[in-house]
Amino acid sequence: MVDLRELTRTARSYVVSRSMAPAEAWDEAAAKHGGKAKTGYPRTMWLALCEAGLVKGVSPGDYAGRAGDMRKYAPRMVELLIEDPDYEYEPESLFTDATEGKVPLQGQLDVLFGLYNHGLIDVAALAKT
Repeated sequence: MVDLRELTRTARSYVVSRSMAPAEAWDEAAAKHGGKAKTGYPRTMWLALCEAGLVKGVSPGDYAGRAGDMRKYAPRMVELLIEDPDYEYEPESLFTDATEGKVPLQGQLDVLFGLYNHGLIDVAALAKT
């Protein structure tokens, strides 16, 4: 099974150290970690966080392509988590509250917490979203 938290941190390191685009970095990290997470909800969450400028060391940009509503849900999850850190102990509630129950939970929180728990979320960027 792919460790999405580690994969996410690897993707971030590729963006920062190798100057890769977020999508390319995710794909490369996915290949390194077993190759089964190249697409889908976790990748979309990663790209939405990057696009919003919420990942430290990653400039905001147009990365998410077909991310749809995840563009608004990803920053909302960060916002809710900052407002109430207890959400970390009730992650499903965080996800449901942020997405209004409109998106299935399929690894997105592993991406968020893979960054958040390592201080890699740029909280100051929330004011800009």
